Amino acid sequence: MKINDAQTKERDDKHNERRQAYTLPTEVNELRLKRIKSVHSSGYPEYASALISAWYAHRHIEPFAHMVFSYRIGHLYNSLSRDNKLITTTFYDFSPMDPKNNTAVQLTPEGITLSGRQRFASDVVDADELLVFVREQDELTPSTVVLVPADHPNLGLPLKTQAYAGATVTFDDLFVPKERVLVLQNPSEAAPLLGHPALKSVADYQWVTRQANLVELVTAVAIDVAERGGRHKELHIQGLLGELLQNLDTLKAFIHAAEIQAYPSPAGILLPAALPLEAAKKAGGAFYKQAVDGVLRIGTNHIDIGASEDDPLRQLVRSFASSEEAVNRSQHEQFAFGDPIRLSTELFRLFPQEQLRNRYEAFWRERGV
Repeated sequence: MKINDAQTKERDDKHNERRQAYTLPTEVNELRLKRIKSVHSSGYPEYASALISAWYAHRHIEPFAHMVFSYRIGHLYNSLSRDNKLITTTFYDFSPMDPKNNTAVQLTPEGITLSGRQRFASDVVDADELLVFVREQDELTPSTVVLVPADHPNLGLPLKTQAYAGATVTFDDLFVPKERVLVLQNPSEAAPLLGHPALKSVADYQWVTRQANLVELVTAVAIDVAERGGRHKELHIQGLLGELLQNLDTLKAFIHAAEIQAYPSPAGILLPAALPLEAAKKAGGAFYKQAVDGVLRIGTNHIDIGASEDDPLRQLVRSFASSEEAVNRSQHEQFAFGDPIRLSTELFRLFPQEQLRNRYEAFWRERGV
């Protein structure tokens, strides 16, 4: 397993779980270590750390070897992993602060300035660094990628108590030096950072295994609620719970397929297979929503009628299914990577359609057509 030497220092359990997002697996058992439960509920911090680690590992292969990105990510990664920095990111659009001036990036002799706002998950308030993708108003995809320290004086973060349902972060004419600008106003260079299998597969694996843990927990809550209220004996509730368990096993099957079909990248990093990962990303958000809806359908009123409001199960149900936080969590799990239709489009692109077409043509040949 390729990790920075500083990562071998003893740390407490929470730091060990955070550290695993930086690891670069070279065999299946090492890849599976990334199934450790996520400390940070949104999944973005682990995704960002895994993404940056993959960027670092593949910086010398084409098409990245001759990009300025290749040189800068090397220096940044060593610093981030050595200090065990908590990075987060988001895929919400970067919006201009001033409607009259919709240009987010301005060039300066020493770097760039950023002006605008962007929506992040609530754990942005705990982050050390923000990985920011900027798509200008007239662009279809991000063109600028920068790393911004969370303690930058021109970065506006909400108070932690105000960020439980997500946070809007403001960039007020924020200066970013050249060494922290990974891609500058170049959509063709930014695109592979989020689309190249060698760069995103490990991060996608990090995401879907975290989401599978979450789906499993909410499914277990649904079963507990049904049993506590005696509704597990009702046939239609058994059917509902059966569907949730089927969803959970499907998600785990996608993950297992990604593991057993994993292959080494040109840099020697074991990459989980892209197709089952895309299927898991597409299914995971929908399965999470079904599990939450299942809890609501069973009915929270059936948790021990005499139980107090402080009952742990009641609190767990509230956090997942019946609060503003729950609504925002559900939206995040479904739309963290944008419109699910885009995930379906990517799945269509990755699917080996030639195999399907050959079997279909064989079907007609067997019938003499």
